[in-house]
Amino acid sequence: MFPTIVASLLIGAQQGVGLIAPADPSLRARCAPAAVDTFELTIVTPGQPDRAVATVHRTRALSQENGIPVCVVTNHSERLGSSDLDSSIVDASTLAPVRYAAQVGVERQWFRFTADSAIGMVQRGDSAPQRVAQSAPRPFFLAVPDLEVVRALPLMVGYEVQFTAYNPPRGFHVTRIRVEALDTIRISGRREAAWRLTYDAGAAPTVMWLGRANHELLRSRSTLQNGAVFWRRRADDHDS
Repeated sequence: MFPTIVASLLIGAQQGVGLIAPADPSLRARCAPAAVDTFELTIVTPGQPDRAVATVHRTRALSQENGIPVCVVTNHSERLGSSDLDSSIVDASTLAPVRYAAQVGVERQWFRFTADSAIGMVQRGDSAPQRVAQSAPRPFFLAVPDLEVVRALPLMVGYEVQFTAYNPPRGFHVTRIRVEALDTIRISGRREAAWRLTYDAGAAPTVMWLGRANHELLRSRSTLQNGAVFWRRRADDHDS
């Protein structure tokens, strides 16, 4: 049943909006090494004080995997006295997923990928590892570092696209991107030209602002089902 559900999602995704996959000629991978980007995650609920929920340190570096250049993206999240760490390895040219590993609370995850499958292990605490094997009807990206896919797109006002992504260990989904405008935003007193785009992966609708030239994430805003707003801001961003 699971492949049937995924196939239905993908058929719907192809109606009216382009669907891209790894190695699509429109992609311009931007996996140049980057210094640590630190983001503050905050929930804003009407009538309540803003609540800081986590600090995320994100790094990106070039490496080699079996002689192939790869992009290694890591996220180190600090929250409520604990920390999570994940590492995603994707092909530096095509952005096809290669490997993924994470420590999320007491759960550990390891995955490797082929063009049409995700195979991995999930272990919670001292319990026995559980094998995960899921098939996709078409090539896909890895959801955790999918910002690298967004950064690689030929952004312009009105541009719209969809892609299939795998979120370990939950499964496959379709993400839809649309560039709404070119804004000028302020970050700690600086004026920055930024692409404003909508990002919909089937959960909380999200608005992202990416730098006009380098497509680096400047901030994002997600609307939760209870009406609260979830902000992701750079550590030096005090103007949103």
